[in-house]
Amino acid sequence: MDSRGKYNAAVLSPFTGWNMTHARIVAHVIRWLVAVLTLLAAAEVATGAEVKGRVVDPQGEAVKRAKVYLVQSKLDENAASQPALSDGEGNFTLTTEVEPKGQRDEMVVAAAERFGIVAAYPQKGKPLQIKLEDAIEVTVPFMDEEGRPVRDLPIRTHQLSIGGIANGWFFRPPRDMPLLSGRTDGNGEVILRNCPRGGRLWLALDDERFVKLSYETVFILSNEETMRAQPIKLVRAGSVKGRVTFPDGKPASDLRVAASPIHPNPGWSMDHSDGDGFYHLKQLGAGNYNISITIQDEMKKSWTVAAREVSLSVGEQRRDVDLKLVAGGVIKGKVMAQDSGEGIAKVYVGLHGPAHPQSSSQVDMTYTSEDGSYSLRTPPGEQYVYLGISVPPEGFGMPKETSRTLSMADGQTVEVDFKLPRGPKIPVVSGRVVDEDGKAVRDCAISIEPSGKSDFSASAYQVQSTADGSFQFKLLYPEAKVRAKKEQMATLAAVVVKGKEDQQIDLKVETNALASVTGMVVDTRGDLLVGAKVYMTEMHGSFGTGQDVASTGREGTFKIDGLWPDGNYSLSVSAPARGQFSAGRLKLEPGGILDLGKMPLKDLGSFVAGTVFDPQGKPAAGVGVIISSAKETPFTEVLSDREGKFRIPVVAGDQLSIQARVGEGFTTLRRVFAGDENIELIPRPIRQVR
Repeated sequence: MDSRGKYNAAVLSPFTGWNMTHARIVAHVIRWLVAVLTLLAAAEVATGAEVKGRVVDPQGEAVKRAKVYLVQSKLDENAASQPALSDGEGNFTLTTEVEPKGQRDEMVVAAAERFGIVAAYPQKGKPLQIKLEDAIEVTVPFMDEEGRPVRDLPIRTHQLSIGGIANGWFFRPPRDMPLLSGRTDGNGEVILRNCPRGGRLWLALDDERFVKLSYETVFILSNEETMRAQPIKLVRAGSVKGRVTFPDGKPASDLRVAASPIHPNPGWSMDHSDGDGFYHLKQLGAGNYNISITIQDEMKKSWTVAAREVSLSVGEQRRDVDLKLVAGGVIKGKVMAQDSGEGIAKVYVGLHGPAHPQSSSQVDMTYTSEDGSYSLRTPPGEQYVYLGISVPPEGFGMPKETSRTLSMADGQTVEVDFKLPRGPKIPVVSGRVVDEDGKAVRDCAISIEPSGKSDFSASAYQVQSTADGSFQFKLLYPEAKVRAKKEQMATLAAVVVKGKEDQQIDLKVETNALASVTGMVVDTRGDLLVGAKVYMTEMHGSFGTGQDVASTGREGTFKIDGLWPDGNYSLSVSAPARGQFSAGRLKLEPGGILDLGKMPLKDLGSFVAGTVFDPQGKPAAGVGVIISSAKETPFTEVLSDREGKFRIPVVAGDQLSIQARVGEGFTTLRRVFAGDENIELIPRPIRQVR
């Protein structure tokens, strides 16, 4: 969810609560992920409750002596329980002593020899069945800036994920968890075993000499027994040091200090101020950052602090970036019913201000109390306060005003109320899932996706059928498509539901209903391309979401299974230093395999080059320049150099759009051709564009 309450497709971010937009689709997504997950049936696990389940192999047979962990998500680091071992029937029992937060903040993770690691969300009062994946052994080379192997380097996993937002999972192992980690050998290579085929792997290193690995290093695990990933190039790290103090100069200890990246910089770092107030943010790459503090609990009622923007060069060690706490001012108000003034509880209210500017992704936020009131302390300056919701609370509609921009002086208190009109009751859809013989199907995933003229903030969500095959969900959109799936069984076509009344539907699942797509990726000489990324977009009504879903193996081929036969999918493939191939909308058949044949990728044999200017007409350094809407050149973003110049490789003969990020309210959008080398990107106010 972004600062205007919109959801965007994204790649997972290192910080809970961080996001980016459009070009950031190849960047951060965790805030959107958390917001979408709250729409799903996130299960609660009571304090001290037991989590029981069974571990099976890909064929459904019991797995003995699998190690099963309970992992809890925290703001800065995850924590894992001691493992329980599955018995001869694959059964296990775990006990949690930590009270959950009511969202998907707990996971059960299972690992066993010869199988890929799998995670699942626990469900209250319901045993889990965890089906392990076929394993792949991955070799990952690491090299320095000169291309030399980096030896004896400890490597761990930052994040492992499978599937999409609504129907998948992601898992971040605690630093000390003995899973998916290793050390590079004499050739600078690390071998990781027990990786699940088809997953996405985001590695991490804690060596302070090098920049943290960003989402740009994520790669997809192929459907093979072994694979060799593209080499990961390490870059010399910079750092930022400073001190946090109270107005009287006394140190402020144990405060969370972060380097929040300013797009398109993907770097990040976090530390806590020590007993003398000092902090040290390490492993930072070149780029611009907001150095900010997240104040928690009672302290946030009295203190705030303005962020400081810094710009780092490669390997730069910046000192004396000090932060001073201030009392600031207060923005307070009430989220209420428009007609009666009745307060509405548990509504997300966010704030971008001097503490967490809009130029980066962290926000100040709170939820309204039982009487609908909220309060946010902030440094003086421009403030952007907003409702962080895209679906209104039940019984209400969205207000005309969902945000307010204002300026506030030190010590000032400003009231900002949000008044929600009454809305219709959200209709409830009930139903039952049956198989071809009319028998109830339990534990079936029911997918509800927006249809028709949906808003781009609309997202698919899921519920699950019970033991008698029944299900129930609230219809959050005017029109939706409903499908069901369990393993190899699925509905042949979606059932469309719409209207404002409660309704009953039946879903019939059949065997051999899901579709697959395959293809072979080659270069212009016909040679196989290994490790090419396959990107799939699924449309939901007028809008869609997309992500990398596969990579090519040793034979240059890929295969994607489990697709809805009536789904609206499109697909493209790309590879480093190559163009892209787009397949357009896929025509799928139930139980069929769509073979796209050879998909050639051209070399990036040409370029576009020029200069980007700021609104004052001066060359703009460090500005993100984007190329998009090309037929064969993939979406690309680079930074302008110190003189505002840029040069981007493209496919020869291609026509494309080029744009620079020069600030809110301006555009530099132009159509250019491959080979153009004197492009001037001059910002114009958007209102002047015809």
